Amino acid sequence: MLTLATISHHTAPIAIRERLGIATDDLNSVLERAQLKLGPTAIISTCNRFELYVSGTHEAEQVLDFIEMLTAGNRQEINRHFHILHDREVINHLYRVSAGLESMILGESEILGQLRGAFSAATDAGLDDMTMVRLFHGAIRAGRRARHETAIGHHALSVSSIAVQQARALHPNLEDAHVLVIGAGEAARLTAEALVTQGVHKVTVANRTVSRAEALASELRGNAVSFDELPDALSKCEVVVAASGAPNAIVEYDLVADVIRRREGVPLLFIDIGM
Repeated sequence: MLTLATISHHTAPIAIRERLGIATDDLNSVLERAQLKLGPTAIISTCNRFELYVSGTHEAEQVLDFIEMLTAGNRQEINRHFHILHDREVINHLYRVSAGLESMILGESEILGQLRGAFSAATDAGLDDMTMVRLFHGAIRAGRRARHETAIGHHALSVSSIAVQQARALHPNLEDAHVLVIGAGEAARLTAEALVTQGVHKVTVANRTVSRAEALASELRGNAVSFDELPDALSKCEVVVAASGAPNAIVEYDLVADVIRRREGVPLLFIDIGM
């Protein structure tokens, strides 16, 4: 018996979804609370979806009560945007997710790593339930088979690669552009690597933790700056790719207004792929 509460880009706007993100450092404690309250639980939390999988049959109200407590969210919004599934519907849904059929970019493969990460985190938090183990192992196998045995993985794209395509479309001389990447997580890394593959030579990485920015910049033969240095970095670049998982805005209106004045009319392209 299985129960799933799911919200995604199919069912809710960004303004709702962004309130549900769980920081990596907080995931273990959230899972422990969920397992005490609901039983064996796994959580998939990405930019475009938040899904809570629970072993056993639970009434919708019980699961939504926990989500309301967890997020301090508006109950009317939670009721409106979350979908509750049971048993076979849960299996079918997770297999579709693993195959990339539910992704914003059809067939993208990053979701498989996110599923493995979700299952690993649940296990670390004490998950020991054969139904859940079989569910996730089966879904990961299905995702692999979908990409090996069908055409869905051919020419597969990711949010990061789409961001680079958009940058090139809006800035045709991308190779000559100075690109600032804000963030040093997985999305930022993939985007930065795609930029370098596309011929970008000047990449600066900004991150709250400077050592992480320096590590990524070193791999890219670029430069690293702290968030305190953002005004200067913004004034010197042509393209900004924001890929930060920070819970608050990093580049705010007043900062950009000041930078634009300093640029004296030179355009500045922003692409935000973070939440």
